[in-house]
Amino acid sequence: MMATFRWKALQEYSAFGQLLANFMWEQRPPLNPAQISDLTGIEYLTVYRWFANNAAPDPAHLIRLAQCTPLTVHALFVAAGYGSDAFPLFSIADAWEYLYAQVMAATSIGFEEHAIALRVLQTVRKEALTQRQPSAVAQTAIEPAEDE
Repeated sequence: MMATFRWKALQEYSAFGQLLANFMWEQRPPLNPAQISDLTGIEYLTVYRWFANNAAPDPAHLIRLAQCTPLTVHALFVAAGYGSDAFPLFSIADAWEYLYAQVMAATSIGFEEHAIALRVLQTVRKEALTQRQPSAVAQTAIEPAEDE
């Protein structure tokens, strides 16, 4: 049987630990590290080290957390020290949302241009997100060059 995890005060965790702990504590009922491990498929010992030792997460784990929680790629990478607000990192869906927000906030274009830009963005976004399927890269054998 796994021992009960003992939480520290929030300020004792790294920025990443604070972000993840806040997410976990906001859930009803609150999540513990074992449940985050189950939710994401990340080993329990890895999740435990993030909190117990303020260990830095691997970027692949950050991507997995973003896929399994509402936390964004950008927020996770910045909190873990891999990015900054000056150079945002986005998932595909987050990038579309960011672009859409920028067009919505644009004040230097007229109403008609604004409406056209939004319609085009919505159409392209819908197609991009619904048709995007992961595809395997075909592996081809490399033929040895023939001597002439």
